[in-house]
Amino acid sequence: MNAFKVIWQSMKIFYDELFQFLLMGAATLLATLLVIPGPFALAGLWGVAENAVGGLEVSWEVFWQNAKQYGPRNWGNTILILGFYALLGANFWFYNNSETSPFSQQVVFWLTAVWIALSVLWTGVAFYLLAFQLQMIEPKIFPALRNSFALFFFNPIDTFTWLLFLAALTALCVLLPPLVILLPGFTAVLSITAVKTLLKPFIEKRKAAESAQESE
Repeated sequence: MNAFKVIWQSMKIFYDELFQFLLMGAATLLATLLVIPGPFALAGLWGVAENAVGGLEVSWEVFWQNAKQYGPRNWGNTILILGFYALLGANFWFYNNSETSPFSQQVVFWLTAVWIALSVLWTGVAFYLLAFQLQMIEPKIFPALRNSFALFFFNPIDTFTWLLFLAALTALCVLLPPLVILLPGFTAVLSITAVKTLLKPFIEKRKAAESAQESE
């Protein structure tokens, strides 16, 4: 399956630059704990992953350049992503609280299923969002959001496979906390590799059409 090939390829890319990704992953975790610099650090890390997947330079200079270029946009991503999670969480709490819910248990059961499904969908969109913006000439949030939804809907099995793999890795980090330093860098590499793999047929098709037009 293509999804497992992407995971294997991501593991090899991550291993090739393991030391750099460990250091940058630690810096990203620290920045996330400090909250305000978190989205900037994530943008920097995803930019480094973009270079690593493309066989280009992996360095702190690349990290800082991408943090500066994409950090403000990634703050917008972060507010949007966390805001929607907060909305889902509020609905889940409201309708599952017997003191506030206006519906029967049967209706609440189906509503809960909807909130869970939306949470999974939103997690898939979040997985693609920043990686997709890095592929865009003008990385505007709403076109990237729309296209991230499209990647999820047209590739649900692949998306679920990658999310489950990351969930398993996260669970392993809970059991063995020192391994958490691996999580940010590998997530970035997997996200970038997945987006590039899914977009490759469309890019090749566009290039073929442009070549055909030039030859006429």
